[in-house]
Amino acid sequence: MGYRIKFSAWPMSTRQTVGAVVVLLSILLIVIVWNIDSAPSVNPATDEVTESRERVEPPDSGVSCHAIDLLDLPGNLEGRLITVDVWSIPEKIPWINGEVRYHFSSFDTNYAITTQLMGLIFDGYLGNGTWLFDVTSNKAAHYPEDLQGSTNFEGNIVVEMSSPGPIPDTKRLWKLEPSGYSEGTTRSGLVIRVHKFIFWGYADEKNNDNRMPNMGGSP
Repeated sequence: MGYRIKFSAWPMSTRQTVGAVVVLLSILLIVIVWNIDSAPSVNPATDEVTESRERVEPPDSGVSCHAIDLLDLPGNLEGRLITVDVWSIPEKIPWINGEVRYHFSSFDTNYAITTQLMGLIFDGYLGNGTWLFDVTSNKAAHYPEDLQGSTNFEGNIVVEMSSPGPIPDTKRLWKLEPSGYSEGTTRSGLVIRVHKFIFWGYADEKNNDNRMPNMGGSP
């Protein structure tokens, strides 16, 4: 005499419905977890959306320069770190055969801010951790009567943060990675291309006086 086993604790239609609900809930859970893992992070200080992946700091090129040199860097430095004194401001000095050399000065913080006598001046925030700066020179070499009281505009650079953070301190030595060009439009509608750099932090200790030897053939 054999045994007959009953499997139908619920009607077939009810089991199918429950199974479908379980499958749908599982799919929904997988989608939610995937969206959380892949979503970009938000910087609470600025409400900026940034990529979740981390950048890797490039190798050091061993090159040190001033802000004005950023307008005419050799292309082989792209993707490598350079150390930049952005505080010291150059005076253009006419040299033999029409050559121009630079003499750099570094002024007290309060005086430099009042007179704008610094090599790099903040111009504006472009969004997404990117800043626009003016590169300047001291006007005194051309107009001695100014007595180091004003600056010449030499050009612009764009600086992008390698990670979320405040505007870099121009009184310190910067570690920058040349990164090609950035295109933008002026207030008058003119499309321009300016040199772009990625900021990787500081090359000096805090409160350093930022005075560097003259670079680029300065007397």
